[in-house]
Amino acid sequence: MIRFAHLSDIHLSADTLKDAEEFFIKALIKDLEAFNSKKAIDLIFFTGDIVDKGGKSFDSESVYGFLQFEYKVINPLCEKLNLKKWQIFFCPGNHDIDRDVINETMEIGLYHQLNSIEKVNCYIDSGKKNQSCRMSAYKTFEKNFYNEFPGSKQITDFQSSYKFELNGIDVGIVCLNSSWRCADSLVDKGRLLVGERQITEARKLIEGCQLKLGLVHHPVDYLSTFEQKNISNLITKDFDFLFCGHTHESSIWAQSSILGNLFISCAPSNWSYNLRNNNKHSLNGYSIVDYEPTFRGITVYSRQYSHPKESYVLNPDLCDENGRFCVTLPGTEETTKRSYELTLAEKIKEMYFEQTNEHLITYRSDTKAPKDIENLFVLPSLVEKTSYNPEEPETNYDLKTICESNANLLLIGTKECGKTVLLNRLLVELTNNIKNYKKIPVLVKFTELPSRLETAISKFLGIGITHVENFLTEHKVVILLDDISFGQRVRYQLKKIEDVMAKFPSIQFIASCNTNIEGEIPIHLLENNEKIASHFKMVFIKNFKTRQIKQLMEKWFSKDIGYDANIKLEKILSVFSTLNLPRTPLAVSLFLWILEQQDSYKPVNNATMLENFIERLFKKFAQQEIYSEEFDYKNKERLLADIAKRMYKDEHTDYRITYKDLINHIHDYLRKRKFHFEEEEVLKDFLIKGILVKEFDESEVYVRFRFNCFFQYFLMKNLDQNSEFKEYVLREENYLHFCDELEYYTGLKRDQADILSLVVDRMVKEFKDIIGKINRLSLGFDTIFEETSDHWTSKVEKDSFINEISARGKPSEADLEDYQDKILDSNELDTGIEQKKEISPLDKLAKSWILAAKILKNTEETEIENLKSDSYEKVLKCSLAFANVYKLLVMDYISDNDNQAKETLETVQMLDKFLPMLHQMALYRFMGTKKLSTVIREKMSRDFKATDGGQVSELEKYMSVFLLADMKENDYLTYIELLIKESKRTYIKDVVVGKILLYYFISSNNKTLDKKYQNLIAEAVVSSQNLKKQEKGRIISHYQSKKLLYKEKEDGTLGKIG
Repeated sequence: MIRFAHLSDIHLSADTLKDAEEFFIKALIKDLEAFNSKKAIDLIFFTGDIVDKGGKSFDSESVYGFLQFEYKVINPLCEKLNLKKWQIFFCPGNHDIDRDVINETMEIGLYHQLNSIEKVNCYIDSGKKNQSCRMSAYKTFEKNFYNEFPGSKQITDFQSSYKFELNGIDVGIVCLNSSWRCADSLVDKGRLLVGERQITEARKLIEGCQLKLGLVHHPVDYLSTFEQKNISNLITKDFDFLFCGHTHESSIWAQSSILGNLFISCAPSNWSYNLRNNNKHSLNGYSIVDYEPTFRGITVYSRQYSHPKESYVLNPDLCDENGRFCVTLPGTEETTKRSYELTLAEKIKEMYFEQTNEHLITYRSDTKAPKDIENLFVLPSLVEKTSYNPEEPETNYDLKTICESNANLLLIGTKECGKTVLLNRLLVELTNNIKNYKKIPVLVKFTELPSRLETAISKFLGIGITHVENFLTEHKVVILLDDISFGQRVRYQLKKIEDVMAKFPSIQFIASCNTNIEGEIPIHLLENNEKIASHFKMVFIKNFKTRQIKQLMEKWFSKDIGYDANIKLEKILSVFSTLNLPRTPLAVSLFLWILEQQDSYKPVNNATMLENFIERLFKKFAQQEIYSEEFDYKNKERLLADIAKRMYKDEHTDYRITYKDLINHIHDYLRKRKFHFEEEEVLKDFLIKGILVKEFDESEVYVRFRFNCFFQYFLMKNLDQNSEFKEYVLREENYLHFCDELEYYTGLKRDQADILSLVVDRMVKEFKDIIGKINRLSLGFDTIFEETSDHWTSKVEKDSFINEISARGKPSEADLEDYQDKILDSNELDTGIEQKKEISPLDKLAKSWILAAKILKNTEETEIENLKSDSYEKVLKCSLAFANVYKLLVMDYISDNDNQAKETLETVQMLDKFLPMLHQMALYRFMGTKKLSTVIREKMSRDFKATDGGQVSELEKYMSVFLLADMKENDYLTYIELLIKESKRTYIKDVVVGKILLYYFISSNNKTLDKKYQNLIAEAVVSSQNLKKQEKGRIISHYQSKKLLYKEKEDGTLGKIG
């Protein structure tokens, strides 16, 4: 083992010499003696600024200052530690130069002249002396000091190099000169030079040494920008260790790259002026570095000076509790491995990064917004377990956390919630930072998974299939698996994944998975009780929050100096809240793009916004449009609809079609209509506009719609253009395969009463038997929830309950976003187009009520009496029947999987606990619109007047009351109070309190409303616990006093909610 001591920035001067001798030197020698007694110190390094201001404080002759450093510092160290002087090495710092001899005119000229690597090399090669005069005293001292050096040496006006044997190892040391261009410390940063030639010349002497050490005063970021990267690369390639100083702060790290492996130690100062300094960032200190050559292990003991103790102590910020920091430098084999990984990363960038950008709305559109995923992407909320209780905070993930995790992650989100784009962003993050994460990403679509996963890895990375097994054994690979599903239909693929997990345990899987309702575990996972799920940690992709909308908006308008963020944000939130539009990256991006073109735009619903975007996409290019007069937008729309229908019938992956087949299809389409346009030009127009995209698969060129929503939109257009296709779509066996198309269609028409009646009747038919069985239960729809729920409101002590909720204080302005975000969908642009797969019986139940709810919301203009009211009642009933079925599935899953990982079980149990609240939020997302408020109010009036008790469940009342409450209708508080008063079910009181807590903590922003919420909370607690009426006043009083106490606290004390 070899032991170094590393010090820097002594700044020895006559003014501070007494303090230096009394405190610094004494303490340093004592501390070094303690280390030396256990293992002898072999070498000591001083990385510059050994004297202050050229040593002029000692004598007008600068060399005298350096001699004082030798007498006062080096000699005592050598004596006490039994070292020879040659075992001490130093390099020049900016305070070791003589500034008095600098010619300002020549300095300015050289600054402008030496502006490239080549010019600096030429200057060093010229051997001119006019730059070395500022270092004359230092160089004179250096040459005399190493007069008796036992090994080989080369001391130049720039670098100094040494080669010798130490403990049986050939050691090479290069003291680089980063101070030869120093003139003014205030402006030196970014202007200094080392010069490539210093390193390449030193290389000749130390070449072949087993250990190569570099000393330099300034860190690389102080050098001129044109040589920073070059010098950094050369240092990494030529040295094993780099010791530096100047910053007066301590830091240590190791880095690996294709060029080599490097350990870097930046030493703090040991300046007498810092002796009494209490700033932990600039405390005096030094490091002991132990190096074990046999396994390239490094142990660092970081020390800092404590003036009260007049001694050096361990630095807790840079070492563990034992005072150490340990790291191992990779050997040659490891270096080769990392180099190969960097090569693969470059290949991934070249082959796939541009494809990730193509999936952005901005990519081929006329906008000022960024057109690459790194600069436009905004991360949605990613939580380990969803909580709808303010008292139970969630665990949130960011990109770095996901990339650093070694767990298999299942990213669960609703259709088009950003799962695919998130995986694309992870691909970019892992690839760009492969040196940090040391993981190789492989992006695979589950639907395109070949018979062997190894084949997909081989194809993505371009490595031979025969080498894949060794590759997976030697490297850490992350499989980014898009759109995994569960069930008998994919049992073979799931088994293959489990086999790979068992065979290659180092492989990490990050998979995305679809669910019908945000926050729910996928029904196909629960239904089939998939064991593979036990290998994954569940992470839920949550709704896009107001904060994230603001981030997207700021990124979008980052180049627009004149935009007012607050005004635009207020407008966006107003439109999205009023119309209950999904707060999604897709919807917000469409809206921002349109807003950029027409500031006064306000959509009717999501379908009309997509329609507006597509129309404007064509109109924006109107002047460049081909055949704009003869072949206008409507002609092109009909052609694209026909293309979508052809793609649907062909049923290829992503509903794509070969370029050749599409050209032929367009040709036939145009000729049948007697249009004499060039099909190549027409297709090129669609590609330029970004409606269609080309993709390459092996030797074939394919074309598909750029986004899933584009394909659905133009396929939907066939419902008007082709009566046979409409009849086909509306067949009972087909219609649930076209939920999105029917939602767009009814959203644009807004009067499709016949479709509403049809889907509602079919929904009722699907749920008939289930509803019959539920009605025969003792409490009807309330039975399962009342008899199995964990009644948390009734179990808490009244004082404890109030203390806990009030202890959270009022939220900051940033926290006021969460509630309104919670009930809206979170969509994102999909990079592929989902195939219309076979639907399982349970999924059929879910889709039937969700589709009916969406079409009810869209059917505003029907004049058929009671159609809306009748449909609302039936949708509500069927949705609650589904909630009962889902509740049973969750209970079975918990019962059958009690050996699952703790995090997974907690996630499922949280879902079980808050299922009624989750279901109500889903109802609001699917059919929440003020245009149904009269229908809902009429339903509630009937429900609260009902006397039979058996026909109207409290669960029904809860759903209607809080649908109205989420719309913030004028009388919603009255209905909440009525629900509390009449409710006999404890689980309803639980979820009522849960909703009111969300309202209070997230959306209440005035005292009057606060008091109303306080009163309702107290009313519900009193009712749930069967307390006396008098308790209510005491609870409110207690709550108010707690609120006043916490009003004085800073904002932001509220835990994360949703």
